[in-house]
Amino acid sequence: MKIHNCLPILIDCLNRWTTRPTAAQFEAEYVESTRHAAGDFFDDFYDVIENLEWDRYRAHALKIDPAHEEVRLRKNLAAVEQLFGFPLEGEVCLFGSFETWDGFARFDRGRHRVYLGIDENFDNGKYIDILTVHELTHAARES
Repeated sequence: MKIHNCLPILIDCLNRWTTRPTAAQFEAEYVESTRHAAGDFFDDFYDVIENLEWDRYRAHALKIDPAHEEVRLRKNLAAVEQLFGFPLEGEVCLFGSFETWDGFARFDRGRHRVYLGIDENFDNGKYIDILTVHELTHAARES
Protein backbone atom coordinates (compact mmCIF):
# COMPACT_ATOMS: atom_id res chain seq x y z
CA MET A 1 0.00 0.00 0.00
CA LYS A 2 1.11 3.51 -0.68
CA ILE A 3 1.56 5.54 2.49
CA HIS A 4 0.86 9.26 2.72
CA ASN A 5 2.39 10.52 5.94
CA CYS A 6 0.87 13.97 6.35
CA LEU A 7 1.93 14.21 10.01
CA PRO A 8 5.05 16.29 9.23
CA ILE A 9 2.68 18.85 7.66
CA LEU A 10 0.61 18.90 10.86
CA ILE A 11 3.68 19.34 13.06
CA ASP A 12 5.08 22.07 10.82
CA CYS A 13 1.78 23.94 10.95
CA LEU A 14 1.46 23.57 14.72
CA ASN A 15 5.00 24.86 15.22
CA ARG A 16 4.04 28.01 13.30
CA TRP A 17 0.53 28.33 14.73
CA THR A 18 1.28 29.34 18.30
CA THR A 19 -2.27 30.68 18.39
CA ARG A 20 -5.31 29.35 16.58
CA PRO A 21 -4.80 29.86 12.84
CA THR A 22 -7.16 31.96 10.82
CA ALA A 23 -9.41 30.24 8.32
CA ALA A 24 -7.18 31.52 5.51
CA GLN A 25 -4.04 30.15 7.19
CA PHE A 26 -5.68 26.79 7.81
CA GLU A 27 -6.82 26.56 4.19
CA ALA A 28 -3.49 27.63 2.68
CA GLU A 29 -1.14 25.83 5.02
CA TYR A 30 -2.93 22.60 5.99
CA VAL A 31 -5.81 21.94 3.62
CA GLU A 32 -3.85 22.66 0.45
CA SER A 33 -0.74 20.86 1.73
CA THR A 34 -2.71 17.66 2.44
CA ARG A 35 -4.97 17.79 -0.62
CA HIS A 36 -2.79 15.23 -2.48
CA ALA A 37 -3.84 12.64 0.11
CA ALA A 38 -7.10 14.02 1.53
CA GLY A 39 -8.71 15.42 -1.57
CA ASP A 40 -11.46 17.79 -0.46
CA PHE A 41 -11.85 16.13 2.95
CA PHE A 42 -10.69 19.16 4.94
CA ASP A 43 -12.60 21.72 2.89
CA ASP A 44 -15.13 23.52 5.11
CA PHE A 45 -13.41 22.04 8.16
CA TYR A 46 -12.47 25.26 9.92
CA ASP A 47 -15.40 25.16 12.36
CA VAL A 48 -13.63 22.23 14.02
CA ILE A 49 -10.57 24.43 14.58
CA GLU A 50 -12.72 27.22 15.98
CA ASN A 51 -14.23 24.88 18.59
CA LEU A 52 -11.00 23.17 19.63
CA GLU A 53 -9.32 23.91 22.97
CA TRP A 54 -6.36 25.20 21.00
CA ASP A 55 -3.59 25.39 23.62
CA ARG A 56 -4.38 21.94 25.03
CA TYR A 57 -4.68 20.39 21.57
CA ARG A 58 -1.48 21.98 20.28
CA ALA A 59 0.60 20.94 23.31
CA HIS A 60 -0.67 17.37 23.00
CA ALA A 61 -0.33 17.06 19.21
CA LEU A 62 3.18 18.50 19.12
CA LYS A 63 4.32 15.31 20.90
CA ILE A 64 3.53 13.24 17.80
CA ASP A 65 6.58 11.74 16.13
CA PRO A 66 5.68 11.37 12.42
CA ALA A 67 8.51 8.94 11.70
CA HIS A 68 7.56 6.72 14.64
CA GLU A 69 3.91 6.66 13.54
CA GLU A 70 4.91 5.62 10.03
CA VAL A 71 7.12 2.82 11.39
CA ARG A 72 4.18 1.68 13.55
CA LEU A 73 1.92 1.69 10.49
CA ARG A 74 4.42 -0.28 8.37
CA LYS A 75 4.78 -2.89 11.13
CA ASN A 76 1.02 -3.34 11.37
CA LEU A 77 0.65 -3.41 7.59
CA ALA A 78 3.29 -6.15 7.32
CA ALA A 79 1.52 -8.18 10.01
CA VAL A 80 -1.85 -7.92 8.25
CA GLU A 81 -0.31 -8.85 4.89
CA GLN A 82 1.46 -11.82 6.48
CA LEU A 83 -1.77 -12.99 8.11
CA PHE A 84 -3.74 -12.84 4.87
CA GLY A 85 -0.87 -14.02 2.69
CA PHE A 86 -1.00 -11.27 0.08
CA PRO A 87 0.01 -7.62 -0.26
CA LEU A 88 -2.77 -5.11 0.34
CA GLU A 89 -3.63 -2.67 -2.41
CA GLY A 90 -4.55 0.96 -1.98
CA GLU A 91 -3.37 3.81 0.17
CA VAL A 92 -3.05 4.69 3.84
CA CYS A 93 -3.12 8.31 4.96
CA LEU A 94 -1.74 9.46 8.32
CA PHE A 95 -3.31 12.79 9.28
CA GLY A 96 -3.98 15.21 12.02
CA SER A 97 -7.77 15.23 12.24
CA PHE A 98 -7.96 17.83 14.99
CA GLU A 99 -9.55 15.20 17.22
CA THR A 100 -12.57 14.66 14.99
CA TRP A 101 -11.97 11.02 13.99
CA ASP A 102 -9.45 8.30 14.61
CA GLY A 103 -9.82 6.05 11.60
CA PHE A 104 -11.94 4.82 8.77
CA ALA A 105 -11.58 2.89 5.54
CA ARG A 106 -13.22 3.74 2.25
CA PHE A 107 -13.52 1.82 -0.98
CA ASP A 108 -14.13 4.48 -3.60
CA ARG A 109 -13.88 4.35 -7.40
CA GLY A 110 -12.13 1.00 -7.29
CA ARG A 111 -9.50 2.01 -4.73
CA HIS A 112 -8.99 1.31 -1.05
CA ARG A 113 -8.02 4.14 1.18
CA VAL A 114 -7.48 4.00 4.93
CA TYR A 115 -7.51 7.26 6.88
CA LEU A 116 -5.91 7.42 10.32
CA GLY A 117 -6.35 10.53 12.48
CA ILE A 118 -3.30 9.96 14.62
CA ASP A 119 -3.78 13.01 16.82
CA GLU A 120 -6.97 11.53 18.27
CA ASN A 121 -5.32 8.83 20.43
CA PHE A 122 -1.69 8.58 19.37
CA ASP A 123 -0.28 8.33 22.87
CA ASN A 124 -2.33 5.23 23.57
CA GLY A 125 -0.15 3.01 21.38
CA LYS A 126 -2.11 -0.21 21.72
CA TYR A 127 -5.30 1.56 20.68
CA ILE A 128 -3.67 2.92 17.51
CA ASP A 129 -2.27 -0.53 16.71
CA ILE A 130 -5.69 -2.17 17.09
CA LEU A 131 -7.42 0.58 15.12
CA THR A 132 -4.85 0.39 12.31
CA VAL A 133 -5.16 -3.37 11.97
CA HIS A 134 -8.96 -3.11 12.03
CA GLU A 135 -8.98 -0.52 9.24
CA LEU A 136 -6.43 -2.48 7.18
CA THR A 137 -8.62 -5.60 7.35
CA HIS A 138 -11.28 -3.67 5.44
CA ALA A 139 -8.77 -3.29 2.60
CA ALA A 140 -7.79 -6.97 2.91
CA ARG A 141 -11.39 -8.09 2.69
CA GLU A 142 -11.94 -6.12 -0.51
CA SER A 143 -8.57 -6.90 -2.12
